[in-house]
Amino acid sequence: MKCEYCNTDLKTNSSLKYHQKTARYCLIKQGLLEPECEHIIIEEHICEYCKKNLSTKHVLNSHLLTCIIKIENEEKNKKQQQIIQHNKQIEEIKNNYERQIEEIKNNYGRQIEELKIQIREKDNIIASIASQPKTVTNNNNSRSTTNNRQLIINNLIPLTEDEYKKLPEMLTPEHIEQDVLGYIQVASEFLKNKAICTDLSRKMVTHKDENGKLVTDPNMNNLSIKMFNVLTEKSRQIIGQKSLELNDQHSKNEIDNEEFINKACKLSQLRVNIIKMASGDDKNEEDDTENNYINFRIKCIDDVCSNIYERER
Repeated sequence: MKCEYCNTDLKTNSSLKYHQKTARYCLIKQGLLEPECEHIIIEEHICEYCKKNLSTKHVLNSHLLTCIIKIENEEKNKKQQQIIQHNKQIEEIKNNYERQIEEIKNNYGRQIEELKIQIREKDNIIASIASQPKTVTNNNNSRSTTNNRQLIINNLIPLTEDEYKKLPEMLTPEHIEQDVLGYIQVASEFLKNKAICTDLSRKMVTHKDENGKLVTDPNMNNLSIKMFNVLTEKSRQIIGQKSLELNDQHSKNEIDNEEFINKACKLSQLRVNIIKMASGDDKNEEDDTENNYINFRIKCIDDVCSNIYERER
Protein backbone atom coordinates (compact mmCIF):
# COMPACT_ATOMS: atom_id res chain seq x y z
CA MET A 1 0.00 0.00 0.00
CA LYS A 2 1.27 3.44 -0.88
CA CYS A 3 0.82 6.46 1.38
CA GLU A 4 -1.16 9.09 -0.50
CA TYR A 5 0.83 11.89 1.16
CA CYS A 6 4.48 10.83 1.00
CA ASN A 7 4.33 7.86 -1.47
CA THR A 8 5.85 5.48 1.08
CA ASP A 9 5.06 1.77 0.46
CA LEU A 10 3.68 -0.20 3.38
CA LYS A 11 2.62 -3.82 3.59
CA THR A 12 -0.64 -3.64 5.57
CA ASN A 13 -3.48 -1.23 6.15
CA SER A 14 -2.67 -1.02 9.83
CA SER A 15 0.94 -0.13 9.03
CA LEU A 16 -0.33 2.59 6.70
CA LYS A 17 -2.60 4.10 9.34
CA TYR A 18 0.13 3.96 11.98
CA HIS A 19 2.57 5.55 9.55
CA GLN A 20 0.19 8.41 8.71
CA LYS A 21 -0.37 9.14 12.39
CA THR A 22 3.22 8.92 13.63
CA ALA A 23 5.70 9.48 10.81
CA ARG A 24 6.98 13.03 11.29
CA TYR A 25 7.82 13.65 7.64
CA CYS A 26 4.36 12.31 6.59
CA LEU A 27 2.63 14.57 9.14
CA ILE A 28 4.56 17.51 7.72
CA LYS A 29 3.42 16.49 4.20
CA GLN A 30 -0.17 16.38 5.52
CA GLY A 31 0.17 19.88 6.98
CA LEU A 32 -0.55 18.56 10.46
CA LEU A 33 2.91 19.37 11.76
CA GLU A 34 5.06 22.43 11.26
CA PRO A 35 8.75 21.90 10.65
CA GLU A 36 10.84 23.15 13.56
CA CYS A 37 13.25 24.79 11.17
CA GLU A 38 13.93 25.25 7.50
CA HIS A 39 16.77 22.68 7.51
CA ILE A 40 14.81 19.64 8.68
CA ILE A 41 15.98 16.51 6.86
CA ILE A 42 13.44 13.84 6.00
CA GLU A 43 15.23 10.50 5.47
CA GLU A 44 13.96 8.49 2.53
CA HIS A 45 14.48 4.76 1.98
CA ILE A 46 14.32 4.28 -1.77
CA CYS A 47 15.10 1.00 -3.56
CA GLU A 48 17.95 1.68 -5.98
CA TYR A 49 16.58 -0.90 -8.42
CA CYS A 50 12.83 -0.26 -8.72
CA LYS A 51 12.83 3.22 -7.11
CA LYS A 52 10.13 2.36 -4.57
CA ASN A 53 10.02 4.57 -1.44
CA LEU A 54 9.97 2.43 1.71
CA SER A 55 9.07 3.59 5.22
CA THR A 56 12.13 2.36 7.10
CA LYS A 57 15.56 0.92 6.45
CA HIS A 58 14.39 -2.45 7.78
CA VAL A 59 11.51 -2.51 5.32
CA LEU A 60 13.92 -1.55 2.54
CA ASN A 61 16.27 -4.42 3.43
CA SER A 62 13.37 -6.87 3.43
CA HIS A 63 12.18 -5.54 0.09
CA LEU A 64 15.64 -6.03 -1.47
CA LEU A 65 15.36 -9.78 -0.88
CA THR A 66 12.38 -10.02 -3.22
CA CYS A 67 12.81 -7.04 -5.55
CA ILE A 68 12.08 -8.38 -9.04
CA ILE A 69 14.20 -5.75 -10.78
CA LYS A 70 17.15 -6.55 -8.51
CA ILE A 71 16.78 -10.30 -9.12
CA GLU A 72 16.54 -9.79 -12.89
CA ASN A 73 19.66 -7.60 -12.88
CA GLU A 74 21.58 -10.19 -10.87
CA GLU A 75 20.54 -12.96 -13.30
CA LYS A 76 21.59 -10.81 -16.23
CA ASN A 77 24.98 -10.10 -14.64
CA LYS A 78 25.43 -13.79 -13.88
CA LYS A 79 24.80 -14.74 -17.51
CA GLN A 80 27.17 -12.04 -18.70
CA GLN A 81 29.88 -13.41 -16.41
CA GLN A 82 29.25 -16.91 -17.77
CA ILE A 83 29.61 -15.63 -21.33
CA ILE A 84 32.83 -13.82 -20.42
CA GLN A 85 34.20 -16.99 -18.79
CA HIS A 86 33.18 -19.11 -21.79
CA ASN A 87 34.86 -16.70 -24.21
CA LYS A 88 37.96 -16.77 -22.03
CA GLN A 89 38.06 -20.57 -22.24
CA ILE A 90 37.65 -20.43 -26.02
CA GLU A 91 40.51 -17.95 -26.25
CA GLU A 92 42.72 -20.21 -24.14
CA ILE A 93 41.88 -23.19 -26.36
CA LYS A 94 42.70 -21.21 -29.49
CA ASN A 95 45.99 -20.02 -27.98
CA ASN A 96 46.93 -23.60 -27.07
CA TYR A 97 45.94 -24.71 -30.56
CA GLU A 98 48.14 -22.04 -32.15
CA ARG A 99 51.04 -22.97 -29.86
CA GLN A 100 50.72 -26.62 -30.86
CA ILE A 101 50.76 -25.66 -34.54
CA GLU A 102 53.87 -23.58 -33.97
CA GLU A 103 55.57 -26.45 -32.12
CA ILE A 104 54.75 -28.85 -34.95
CA LYS A 105 56.23 -26.46 -37.51
CA ASN A 106 59.40 -26.01 -35.47
CA ASN A 107 59.97 -29.68 -34.64
CA TYR A 108 61.80 -30.64 -37.84
CA GLY A 109 65.14 -31.84 -36.52
CA ARG A 110 65.44 -35.48 -35.57
CA GLN A 111 66.65 -37.94 -38.16
CA ILE A 112 65.55 -41.50 -38.80
CA GLU A 113 68.56 -43.08 -40.43
CA GLU A 114 66.81 -46.05 -41.97
CA LEU A 115 64.36 -43.89 -43.92
CA LYS A 116 67.10 -41.44 -44.96
CA ILE A 117 69.06 -44.37 -46.40
CA GLN A 118 65.98 -45.57 -48.30
CA ILE A 119 65.28 -42.10 -49.70
CA ARG A 120 68.91 -41.58 -50.72
CA GLU A 121 69.34 -44.97 -52.36
CA LYS A 122 70.55 -44.61 -55.86
CA ASP A 123 69.24 -47.78 -57.37
CA ASN A 124 68.50 -46.52 -60.85
CA ILE A 125 70.57 -49.30 -62.39
CA ILE A 126 68.71 -51.96 -60.40
CA ALA A 127 65.36 -50.37 -61.27
CA SER A 128 66.29 -50.25 -64.95
CA ILE A 129 67.23 -53.92 -64.92
CA ALA A 130 64.02 -54.80 -63.10
CA SER A 131 61.94 -52.97 -65.70
CA GLN A 132 63.55 -54.68 -68.70
CA PRO A 133 61.66 -57.43 -70.53
CA LYS A 134 62.48 -60.89 -69.31
CA THR A 135 63.13 -63.54 -71.95
CA VAL A 136 63.70 -67.28 -71.76
CA THR A 137 65.01 -69.87 -74.25
CA ASN A 138 62.82 -72.89 -74.94
CA ASN A 139 63.79 -76.30 -76.32
CA ASN A 140 63.58 -74.93 -79.87
CA ASN A 141 66.05 -72.11 -78.99
CA SER A 142 63.39 -69.48 -79.72
CA ARG A 143 62.88 -66.44 -77.49
CA SER A 144 59.62 -65.93 -75.58
CA THR A 145 57.41 -62.93 -76.03
CA THR A 146 57.69 -59.87 -73.80
CA ASN A 147 56.37 -60.52 -70.30
CA ASN A 148 53.19 -58.99 -68.95
CA ARG A 149 55.01 -56.35 -66.88
CA GLN A 150 56.81 -55.00 -69.93
CA LEU A 151 53.53 -54.77 -71.82
CA ILE A 152 52.15 -52.64 -69.01
CA ILE A 153 55.27 -50.44 -69.01
CA ASN A 154 55.07 -49.96 -72.77
CA ASN A 155 51.44 -48.84 -72.49
CA LEU A 156 51.87 -46.44 -69.56
CA ILE A 157 50.21 -43.04 -69.98
CA PRO A 158 52.87 -40.27 -69.83
CA LEU A 159 52.66 -38.05 -66.76
CA THR A 160 52.20 -34.68 -68.46
CA GLU A 161 51.20 -31.42 -66.82
CA ASP A 162 47.70 -31.88 -68.22
CA GLU A 163 47.46 -35.20 -66.40
CA TYR A 164 48.62 -33.64 -63.14
CA LYS A 165 45.92 -30.95 -63.46
CA LYS A 166 43.33 -33.71 -63.04
CA LEU A 167 44.73 -34.70 -59.64
CA PRO A 168 43.20 -31.93 -57.43
CA GLU A 169 39.74 -32.71 -58.82
CA MET A 170 40.05 -36.21 -57.35
CA LEU A 171 40.59 -34.95 -53.77
CA THR A 172 37.38 -34.62 -51.71
CA PRO A 173 36.51 -33.71 -48.09
CA GLU A 174 35.96 -37.43 -47.47
CA HIS A 175 39.61 -38.08 -48.34
CA ILE A 176 40.68 -35.40 -45.85
CA GLU A 177 38.62 -37.08 -43.13
CA GLN A 178 40.47 -40.35 -43.83
CA ASP A 179 43.84 -38.61 -43.33
CA VAL A 180 46.73 -40.61 -44.87
CA LEU A 181 44.39 -43.35 -46.13
CA GLY A 182 42.54 -40.77 -48.21
CA TYR A 183 45.75 -39.59 -49.89
CA ILE A 184 46.79 -43.20 -50.53
CA GLN A 185 43.47 -43.76 -52.29
CA VAL A 186 43.81 -40.62 -54.42
CA ALA A 187 47.45 -41.29 -55.38
CA SER A 188 46.80 -44.95 -56.21
CA GLU A 189 43.84 -44.10 -58.41
CA PHE A 190 45.74 -41.30 -60.15
CA LEU A 191 48.79 -43.50 -60.91
CA LYS A 192 46.68 -46.31 -62.32
CA ASN A 193 47.90 -46.98 -65.89
CA LYS A 194 50.50 -44.22 -65.42
CA ALA A 195 53.09 -45.88 -63.16
CA ILE A 196 53.96 -49.30 -61.79
CA CYS A 197 56.14 -50.51 -58.94
CA THR A 198 58.70 -53.00 -60.25
CA ASP A 199 60.53 -53.71 -56.98
CA LEU A 200 58.36 -53.62 -53.88
CA SER A 201 61.22 -53.98 -51.39
CA ARG A 202 63.03 -50.93 -52.77
CA LYS A 203 59.85 -49.06 -53.74
CA MET A 204 61.10 -48.74 -57.34
CA VAL A 205 58.48 -47.02 -59.47
CA THR A 206 58.62 -46.76 -63.25
CA HIS A 207 56.65 -44.20 -65.25
CA LYS A 208 56.87 -42.13 -68.41
CA ASP A 209 57.67 -38.42 -68.30
CA GLU A 210 55.90 -35.81 -70.42
CA ASN A 211 58.12 -36.73 -73.38
CA GLY A 212 57.23 -40.40 -73.12
CA LYS A 213 60.66 -41.35 -71.75
CA LEU A 214 60.79 -44.12 -69.15
CA VAL A 215 61.86 -42.88 -65.71
CA THR A 216 62.69 -44.93 -62.62
CA ASP A 217 61.96 -43.36 -59.25
CA PRO A 218 63.57 -45.05 -56.19
CA ASN A 219 61.31 -44.90 -53.12
CA MET A 220 58.79 -43.02 -55.27
CA ASN A 221 60.56 -39.87 -54.07
CA ASN A 222 60.11 -37.56 -57.07
CA LEU A 223 56.56 -38.71 -57.81
CA SER A 224 55.41 -38.12 -54.23
CA ILE A 225 56.92 -34.61 -54.21
CA LYS A 226 55.22 -33.73 -57.49
CA MET A 227 51.81 -35.12 -56.50
CA PHE A 228 51.72 -33.42 -53.11
CA ASN A 229 52.82 -30.12 -54.67
CA VAL A 230 49.84 -30.36 -57.00
CA LEU A 231 47.52 -31.30 -54.11
CA THR A 232 48.74 -28.64 -51.64
CA GLU A 233 46.34 -25.82 -52.55
CA LYS A 234 43.24 -28.02 -52.81
CA SER A 235 44.18 -29.61 -49.48
CA ARG A 236 44.55 -26.17 -47.87
CA GLN A 237 41.09 -25.15 -49.06
CA ILE A 238 39.36 -28.28 -47.78
CA ILE A 239 41.21 -28.27 -44.45
CA GLY A 240 40.32 -24.59 -44.01
CA GLN A 241 36.65 -25.35 -44.59
CA LYS A 242 36.82 -28.29 -42.20
CA SER A 243 38.35 -26.01 -39.54
CA LEU A 244 35.51 -23.49 -39.93
CA GLU A 245 32.94 -26.27 -39.57
CA LEU A 246 34.75 -27.52 -36.48
CA ASN A 247 34.74 -24.05 -34.87
CA ASP A 248 31.03 -23.73 -35.65
CA GLN A 249 30.28 -27.09 -34.01
CA HIS A 250 32.22 -26.04 -30.91
CA SER A 251 30.53 -22.65 -30.65
CA LYS A 252 27.15 -24.43 -30.77
CA ASN A 253 28.31 -26.84 -28.04
CA GLU A 254 27.85 -29.80 -30.40
CA ILE A 255 31.31 -31.03 -29.38
CA ASP A 256 33.22 -30.58 -26.11
CA ASN A 257 36.60 -28.91 -25.66
CA GLU A 258 38.58 -32.15 -25.75
CA GLU A 259 37.04 -33.32 -29.03
CA PHE A 260 37.51 -29.86 -30.51
CA ILE A 261 41.22 -29.79 -29.64
CA ASN A 262 41.84 -33.35 -30.87
CA LYS A 263 40.17 -32.78 -34.23
CA ALA A 264 41.78 -29.36 -34.69
CA CYS A 265 45.25 -30.78 -33.97
CA LYS A 266 44.63 -33.66 -36.37
CA LEU A 267 43.74 -31.24 -39.18
CA SER A 268 46.76 -29.10 -38.36
CA GLN A 269 49.11 -32.11 -38.39
CA LEU A 270 47.68 -33.28 -41.72
CA ARG A 271 48.31 -29.82 -43.20
CA VAL A 272 51.92 -29.91 -41.96
CA ASN A 273 52.46 -33.43 -43.35
CA ILE A 274 51.22 -32.35 -46.78
CA ILE A 275 53.55 -29.34 -46.83
CA LYS A 276 56.49 -31.55 -45.85
CA MET A 277 55.64 -34.18 -48.46
CA ALA A 278 55.51 -31.46 -51.10
CA SER A 279 58.92 -30.05 -50.13
CA GLY A 280 60.73 -33.41 -50.02
CA ASP A 281 63.43 -31.84 -47.83
CA ASP A 282 65.44 -34.18 -45.58
CA LYS A 283 65.26 -31.51 -42.87
CA ASN A 284 61.56 -32.33 -42.53
CA GLU A 285 62.61 -35.33 -40.49
CA GLU A 286 64.52 -33.30 -37.92
CA ASP A 287 62.90 -32.96 -34.50
CA ASP A 288 59.85 -34.95 -35.62
CA THR A 289 59.64 -36.22 -32.04
CA GLU A 290 56.22 -37.83 -32.45
CA ASN A 291 57.15 -39.40 -35.82
CA ASN A 292 53.94 -37.95 -37.29
CA TYR A 293 55.48 -36.97 -40.63
CA ILE A 294 57.73 -40.03 -40.84
CA ASN A 295 54.85 -42.42 -40.24
CA PHE A 296 52.68 -40.51 -42.73
CA ARG A 297 55.36 -40.72 -45.44
CA ILE A 298 56.19 -44.40 -44.87
CA LYS A 299 52.53 -45.42 -44.83
CA CYS A 300 51.72 -43.38 -47.93
CA ILE A 301 54.64 -44.63 -50.06
CA ASP A 302 54.41 -48.26 -48.88
CA ASP A 303 50.69 -48.56 -49.59
CA VAL A 304 50.74 -46.74 -52.93
CA CYS A 305 53.65 -48.89 -54.14
CA SER A 306 51.76 -52.01 -53.05
CA ASN A 307 48.67 -50.85 -54.93
CA ILE A 308 50.56 -50.24 -58.21
CA TYR A 309 52.95 -53.21 -57.89
CA GLU A 310 53.09 -55.56 -60.85
CA ARG A 311 55.01 -58.79 -60.37
CA GLU A 312 56.73 -60.55 -63.25
CA ARG A 313 54.72 -63.28 -64.93
